[in-house]
Amino acid sequence: MKNRIFSIIVSILLLTPNSLSVYSEDMSNSETKRIDLLAEEFSQVDLSDYITEDGNYSFRIFSCEKLEVINVPEKVTELEIQGCATLRQINVSSENNTLSSNGGVLFDKSGEILMYFPSSYPNKEYIAPEGVKEIKKGAFTQDNISTVKLPDSLITIDSRAFAESKLERVVIPANVRGKCESIFYGCSSLTDVIFYDTSYAPDTFTSFPKEPDYRYSEMFKYSLSPKINLYVPCENVESYKNTVSIWENNRWGEVDKIDFTVIPMNYGYDMKYDTNNDSVIGIADVISLNQFILGKKYDDSVSGDLNNDQIIDSFDMIIMRQYFSSYLEKNNLE
Repeated sequence: MKNRIFSIIVSILLLTPNSLSVYSEDMSNSETKRIDLLAEEFSQVDLSDYITEDGNYSFRIFSCEKLEVINVPEKVTELEIQGCATLRQINVSSENNTLSSNGGVLFDKSGEILMYFPSSYPNKEYIAPEGVKEIKKGAFTQDNISTVKLPDSLITIDSRAFAESKLERVVIPANVRGKCESIFYGCSSLTDVIFYDTSYAPDTFTSFPKEPDYRYSEMFKYSLSPKINLYVPCENVESYKNTVSIWENNRWGEVDKIDFTVIPMNYGYDMKYDTNNDSVIGIADVISLNQFILGKKYDDSVSGDLNNDQIIDSFDMIIMRQYFSSYLEKNNLE
């Protein structure tokens, strides 16, 4: 036969009692073999253990209440993960031509699409790598992450990307386009959303879905957060305020109204001056840098070597103050 036929229509292999069940489907007419894994007791799964034939494999892993690590070999081209609340990392073989991993997070091979973020990622803050252009639908669903910083390269955030997660703070880069439909679906902990888009001018539209610029128009659809601070560029505060009024008038029925507060970022967006790494430049950065110089703060969350001499000292504080003064003067701010 030209091709070996992989045909196990409804076969069930029980490896050990109360361990992992493998459900294989009839894939005789497909180049990709699909396997469903019910991982109830395992803390780590190596998918190569369940590959018995040549060709590509598609895995769906579900009901994995104790699973922490998934190892993905080169023959796996598709990976779907459901109900794995304890998952901490995904490791993809460098020989895989379709998928990849970076820091335990699942990407496509190019690294441009963030496909899945482990629900129990070890840190509460995640900085997505530069080069990522898309966040896939449901990528951060039900995750325990509290802060996410998205890269300048990002263009698309698919629907429900952060659905029902414990997200509190997120940075939306300037190049993101589209409605961002329901990306915060079911999020009740969200308090801060930081926008860097200075070209945004939504004041030209008045109703959904016919607005000329529909950027962000459905971003907060079905969000459950009672109060959200929106940090926005000082150049177009009014545009964002107009958007807030539209969001408030289109609350999608059963969802309670969100109390939005628009906060202008008066000190620009050069993250070199974000010494406390909170993605917003302000007086807090001056205080953080000053405390570090005075020896009152020693943790590595402080960055402030503004003159690149490998030392954080009073000379950096002078540069910081000069930046603040010049920016305020340039924008006629007090």
